[in-house]
Amino acid sequence: MTEPFSFRNYRPRALEIVDTTLREGQQTSLLHDHHKYFFTRADKEEILRALIIYGVKFVELFAPVVSPQERDDWRALRDARDSLITQKGYTFLLSHVRCHPRDVESAMEAGADGLNFYIGTSAESRHYNHGNDLDSIIGMSAPLIEEVRRNYPHLVLRFSGEDAFRTRLEDLCRVYDAVAPHVDRLGMPDTVGVATPAAVARRRPISRRSRAISATPCRWPNTRRCNTCSTR
Repeated sequence: MTEPFSFRNYRPRALEIVDTTLREGQQTSLLHDHHKYFFTRADKEEILRALIIYGVKFVELFAPVVSPQERDDWRALRDARDSLITQKGYTFLLSHVRCHPRDVESAMEAGADGLNFYIGTSAESRHYNHGNDLDSIIGMSAPLIEEVRRNYPHLVLRFSGEDAFRTRLEDLCRVYDAVAPHVDRLGMPDTVGVATPAAVARRRPISRRSRAISATPCRWPNTRRCNTCSTR
């Protein structure tokens, strides 16, 4: 395809699935039950084709910077996707990236249709993961995302405060207010499986942080079968 397909030209359906099997699914200990630690490239291609045929329009992958294998698999998966465009329409391949220029650069080189930015925002994540305070998080994420939006207007952009349900609502809104003007979606990952329906309801106002936001998806990983019952 000579011109990138723009998310601006896509008309979202009433319900959209952003499938993370080829990213988050590879991190689950449940793969061990099948005596596999990683999907093979053939496995990934088979999963992607099945998702596309089923009607999924958004598929998340690792950032290519993760490893040479992921970088090469990106190319193969993009080709598998392109082979089905005529039959099933366009499917967006999204790269799960840190708020770091190297991650962005690798995704753009791979031909990503969108970037799912993330950085830990809870006190626990800030202390034990990256060591940055809220001002530093905003300082490294907002300018980067603004630059990406300016240089790549066709991309689907999402920002998620990792461990959102253990992040104080005031802190989450402070970070989201800084990035909301530049993204299409805000994510609220329940990283450690503590979200309840009431907690989700309290965070719904985040979806109104910017008129530009098309959706505020929640994600409840069940990688260790420890998540609680949640509602969107």
